[in-house]
Amino acid sequence: IYPPRRTLHGRRGEGRQGMSATGRNRPGKERATLDFYKTPPWCVRRLCERFSKLFEGRAILEPCAGNGTILRTLQEYWPIAKDVRTAKNGAAVGLYKNYIAIEIDNRHANSLRPLATRVGIQDYLRFRAAFSVWRADVAITNPPFSLAAPILEHARRSVLAGAFLLRLSFLGSAERAGFLQQANFTVAVL
Repeated sequence: IYPPRRTLHGRRGEGRQGMSATGRNRPGKERATLDFYKTPPWCVRRLCERFSKLFEGRAILEPCAGNGTILRTLQEYWPIAKDVRTAKNGAAVGLYKNYIAIEIDNRHANSLRPLATRVGIQDYLRFRAAFSVWRADVAITNPPFSLAAPILEHARRSVLAGAFLLRLSFLGSAERAGFLQQANFTVAVL
């Protein structure tokens, strides 16, 4: 979560399943195609409950939309906009949300269309929000772990704030240490 820097810890238990993991070093466990692991809805709900002010009244980008679990869960809190009007700065106006979904895998296109006001089937790392209808205020995603750092950096240049659902091991990498030291992130353990 960015900005600013602080640490929060979640409750233990609740019988919930963990975040995506590649399952390396286990017999018969292959890495998923495009590093796609479904996001548990409880993670998104926890973010919505803890950081609702981050999301309220803002256009939301899901840069690695996958099968739409994050967008579907966000809409439990803020329904999709039926009539999106934009202010002069390109932000969504009104009670309902403007959701933008970007996904590299075209097999998910049909399932994403009812969940977003705009759907782009392309590589987010090549995505440029050239028009105001594609601009967002906040990004929320569960990125492919192997591409999390470049996706996070790309999002930092294009949105005001973001929430990235990542395994804690992301913070412990020597190769990402410099990047993480320069960034001003809030770390929340869900």
